[in-house]
Amino acid sequence: PFSANKTKKKSKRGSLKGLPSDWRAQLFLSLKPSDQLKAAVLILSGCRPAELKKGVFVRRDGDAFNFKIEGAKVSELTGAGQPERTLRIKAEPILGKAITDHLLEMISAHGDEMTIQDADPNRAFEKRLSRAGQKTGLYNVSPYSLRHQFSADLKGEVEPDQVSLALGHVSVK
Repeated sequence: PFSANKTKKKSKRGSLKGLPSDWRAQLFLSLKPSDQLKAAVLILSGCRPAELKKGVFVRRDGDAFNFKIEGAKVSELTGAGQPERTLRIKAEPILGKAITDHLLEMISAHGDEMTIQDADPNRAFEKRLSRAGQKTGLYNVSPYSLRHQFSADLKGEVEPDQVSLALGHVSVK
Protein backbone atom coordinates (compact mmCIF):
# COMPACT_ATOMS: atom_id res chain seq x y z
CA PRO A 1 0.00 0.00 0.00
CA PHE A 2 0.98 3.60 -0.61
CA SER A 3 2.61 5.32 2.32
CA ALA A 4 2.98 9.08 2.52
CA ASN A 5 5.80 8.66 5.04
CA LYS A 6 8.70 7.35 3.02
CA THR A 7 11.52 6.16 5.21
CA LYS A 8 15.03 7.01 4.17
CA LYS A 9 16.99 3.99 3.06
CA LYS A 10 19.98 3.21 5.27
CA SER A 11 23.29 3.50 3.50
CA LYS A 12 25.22 0.30 3.04
CA ARG A 13 28.36 2.28 3.83
CA GLY A 14 27.12 3.46 7.22
CA SER A 15 29.70 1.31 8.97
CA LEU A 16 32.47 3.44 7.41
CA LYS A 17 31.36 6.66 9.07
CA GLY A 18 33.83 7.99 11.63
CA LEU A 19 36.52 5.38 11.00
CA PRO A 20 40.16 6.53 11.02
CA SER A 21 41.91 6.67 7.65
CA ASP A 22 44.12 3.69 8.58
CA TRP A 23 41.28 1.51 9.91
CA ARG A 24 41.99 -1.33 7.45
CA ALA A 25 45.64 -1.55 8.56
CA GLN A 26 44.51 -1.51 12.21
CA LEU A 27 42.04 -4.31 11.52
CA PHE A 28 44.65 -6.34 9.61
CA LEU A 29 47.17 -6.05 12.46
CA SER A 30 44.58 -7.06 15.07
CA LEU A 31 43.92 -10.40 13.33
CA LYS A 32 45.68 -13.67 13.99
CA PRO A 33 48.30 -14.49 11.35
CA SER A 34 46.11 -17.34 10.08
CA ASP A 35 43.39 -14.80 9.15
CA GLN A 36 45.60 -12.06 7.74
CA LEU A 37 45.85 -13.35 4.15
CA LYS A 38 42.08 -13.78 3.91
CA ALA A 39 41.59 -10.27 5.29
CA ALA A 40 44.17 -8.87 2.86
CA VAL A 41 42.22 -10.34 -0.07
CA LEU A 42 39.00 -8.69 1.16
CA ILE A 43 40.77 -5.38 1.81
CA LEU A 44 42.67 -5.18 -1.46
CA SER A 45 40.22 -6.72 -3.92
CA GLY A 46 36.83 -5.72 -2.52
CA CYS A 47 35.59 -9.24 -3.18
CA ARG A 48 32.47 -10.57 -1.54
CA PRO A 49 32.83 -13.02 1.37
CA ALA A 50 31.06 -15.60 -0.84
CA GLU A 51 33.75 -15.11 -3.49
CA LEU A 52 36.47 -15.67 -0.89
CA LYS A 53 34.72 -18.92 0.06
CA LYS A 54 35.14 -20.06 -3.56
CA GLY A 55 38.82 -19.11 -3.45
CA VAL A 56 40.66 -16.11 -4.88
CA PHE A 57 43.80 -16.67 -6.93
CA VAL A 58 46.57 -14.22 -6.01
CA ARG A 59 49.80 -13.66 -7.91
CA ARG A 60 52.60 -11.33 -6.94
CA ASP A 61 53.46 -8.88 -9.70
CA GLY A 62 56.47 -6.91 -8.49
CA ASP A 63 55.15 -4.66 -5.74
CA ALA A 64 51.50 -5.30 -6.71
CA PHE A 65 49.03 -8.16 -6.49
CA ASN A 66 46.95 -9.66 -9.29
CA PHE A 67 43.65 -11.15 -8.17
CA LYS A 68 41.46 -13.55 -10.14
CA ILE A 69 37.99 -13.70 -8.59
CA GLU A 70 35.19 -16.08 -9.52
CA GLY A 71 31.90 -14.17 -9.26
CA ALA A 72 29.39 -15.17 -6.60
CA LYS A 73 26.31 -13.27 -7.76
CA VAL A 74 26.14 -14.48 -11.32
CA SER A 75 22.83 -15.35 -12.96
CA GLU A 76 22.33 -16.52 -16.53
CA LEU A 77 18.61 -15.89 -16.12
CA THR A 78 18.91 -12.19 -15.22
CA GLY A 79 22.35 -11.54 -16.71
CA ALA A 80 23.59 -10.31 -13.34
CA GLY A 81 27.21 -10.42 -12.26
CA GLN A 82 30.48 -11.24 -13.93
CA PRO A 83 31.54 -14.89 -13.98
CA GLU A 84 35.15 -13.87 -13.38
CA ARG A 85 37.19 -10.71 -12.97
CA THR A 86 40.85 -9.85 -12.58
CA LEU A 87 42.31 -6.90 -10.72
CA ARG A 88 45.82 -5.51 -10.27
CA ILE A 89 46.20 -3.66 -6.99
CA LYS A 90 49.11 -1.90 -5.30
CA ALA A 91 48.72 -2.52 -1.58
CA GLU A 92 51.12 0.05 -0.15
CA PRO A 93 48.82 3.10 -0.46
CA ILE A 94 46.09 1.13 1.35
CA LEU A 95 47.96 -0.83 4.02
CA GLY A 96 51.34 0.90 4.29
CA LYS A 97 54.83 -0.31 3.48
CA ALA A 98 55.40 -2.66 6.44
CA ILE A 99 52.17 -4.65 5.94
CA THR A 100 52.61 -4.71 2.16
CA ASP A 101 56.16 -6.05 2.49
CA HIS A 102 54.86 -8.71 4.89
CA LEU A 103 52.14 -9.75 2.41
CA LEU A 104 54.61 -9.83 -0.48
CA GLU A 105 56.87 -12.12 1.58
CA MET A 106 53.96 -14.42 2.44
CA ILE A 107 52.99 -14.77 -1.24
CA SER A 108 56.64 -15.19 -2.29
CA ALA A 109 56.95 -18.08 0.16
CA HIS A 110 54.35 -19.87 -1.99
CA GLY A 111 56.13 -19.32 -5.31
CA ASP A 112 54.62 -15.88 -5.91
CA GLU A 113 51.12 -17.25 -6.39
CA MET A 114 48.47 -19.04 -4.40
CA THR A 115 44.75 -19.46 -3.95
CA ILE A 116 43.41 -17.96 -0.74
CA GLN A 117 40.13 -19.39 0.46
CA ASP A 118 37.84 -19.03 3.45
CA ALA A 119 37.01 -22.66 4.15
CA ASP A 120 35.79 -21.94 7.69
CA PRO A 121 32.34 -23.34 8.39
CA ASN A 122 29.47 -21.20 9.64
CA ARG A 123 31.09 -17.89 8.66
CA ALA A 124 33.67 -18.29 11.44
CA PHE A 125 36.30 -16.10 9.71
CA GLU A 126 33.75 -13.33 9.12
CA LYS A 127 32.80 -13.41 12.80
CA ARG A 128 36.46 -13.33 13.91
CA LEU A 129 37.07 -10.35 11.64
CA SER A 130 34.13 -8.44 13.14
CA ARG A 131 35.22 -9.30 16.70
CA ALA A 132 38.78 -8.18 15.95
CA GLY A 133 37.36 -4.86 14.78
CA GLN A 134 35.38 -4.45 17.98
CA LYS A 135 38.42 -5.19 20.13
CA THR A 136 40.32 -2.52 18.20
CA GLY A 137 37.52 0.01 18.65
CA LEU A 138 36.26 -0.35 15.08
CA TYR A 139 32.60 -1.00 15.78
CA ASN A 140 30.13 -2.21 13.13
CA VAL A 141 32.94 -3.34 10.83
CA SER A 142 32.24 -6.44 8.78
CA PRO A 143 33.73 -8.10 5.70
CA TYR A 144 31.26 -6.07 3.64
CA SER A 145 32.66 -2.86 5.19
CA LEU A 146 35.91 -3.72 3.40
CA ARG A 147 34.04 -4.07 0.11
CA HIS A 148 32.26 -0.75 0.65
CA GLN A 149 35.56 1.01 1.44
CA PHE A 150 37.10 -0.51 -1.69
CA SER A 151 34.19 0.91 -3.69
CA ALA A 152 34.46 4.33 -2.02
CA ASP A 153 38.20 4.45 -2.77
CA LEU A 154 37.63 3.61 -6.43
CA LYS A 155 34.87 6.18 -6.87
CA GLY A 156 37.37 8.95 -6.38
CA GLU A 157 39.89 7.46 -8.80
CA VAL A 158 38.16 5.87 -11.81
CA GLU A 159 35.05 6.11 -14.00
CA PRO A 160 31.77 4.61 -12.67
CA ASP A 161 31.82 1.77 -15.22
CA GLN A 162 35.30 0.76 -13.98
CA VAL A 163 34.04 0.72 -10.37
CA SER A 164 31.20 -1.59 -11.41
CA LEU A 165 33.57 -3.92 -13.24
CA ALA A 166 35.98 -4.06 -10.29
CA LEU A 167 33.10 -5.00 -7.95
CA GLY A 168 31.84 -7.74 -10.27
CA HIS A 169 28.70 -5.92 -11.41
CA VAL A 170 27.52 -5.97 -15.00
CA SER A 171 25.69 -2.65 -14.84
CA VAL A 172 26.86 0.76 -13.61
CA LYS A 173 23.57 0.94 -11.64
